[in-house]
Amino acid sequence: MSSGIKASKQIGFTLVELMISTSILMVVIFTGYYSYSLYSNSWEKRAGVFWQETNAGISIELLNKVISSCFPYIVESTNEPNLNTFLFQGTNDDITCISKEALFSSKEALVNIVFDGGEKSIYYRELPFDDYFLTKWPSKSFSWKHRILILGNVDKVNFRYFGYKGIEQAVDSNSDKAIGEVLDSANQAAYYSSYNSVERRVFPLSIEIELYSPKLLEPTTMLHYNFDRFSFESLLNYRQYQE
Repeated sequence: MSSGIKASKQIGFTLVELMISTSILMVVIFTGYYSYSLYSNSWEKRAGVFWQETNAGISIELLNKVISSCFPYIVESTNEPNLNTFLFQGTNDDITCISKEALFSSKEALVNIVFDGGEKSIYYRELPFDDYFLTKWPSKSFSWKHRILILGNVDKVNFRYFGYKGIEQAVDSNSDKAIGEVLDSANQAAYYSSYNSVERRVFPLSIEIELYSPKLLEPTTMLHYNFDRFSFESLLNYRQYQE
């Protein structure tokens, strides 16, 4: 005789099946999270490099704008009264000149670009001619109005200057007689690690700046600026005008 009791049909999952399913789900979640973390870190690094190179490129453009617009500004030598000369001073790690394209002024301005080896940074300083007029150099009767960091993380900077030893050599080298002739070495332009136009009384023909920085697209970057080879004539014409 049948007992009348039927075995109930199992519905749902067993504990073992739930544990296995949960473990698989955790592995999937962990794998997805790990993959996302790798992608996110890679993206952040690539984005950081992109913005770093972009900012460095902007800094280079600012340097180009300021330095390429330097020009032979005539002043009176403080050390030799009544001697007219040019305001330009360059050393192995800094440049001081008058620029027509300053960063903070719509007019001409006295600018200084200097490399600080201790901080591995290039700084820019400016004195606008909006409310200041410079007639003598060297001068200590002023203070810089603006100072900004223009490029950081710079390992090394080399400034070089190509030009004449003095105004006499510049005149001789560019005279009608000298055209087409082989010049004497004493009259030829040469490279210098420093260039003081106040003493030489002639503006450099070109400036070279070599930058070593991991922030740049090219770790070693060479900047080159050319200037008018006949700039000394403005000083001669100015002297004749004064006479």
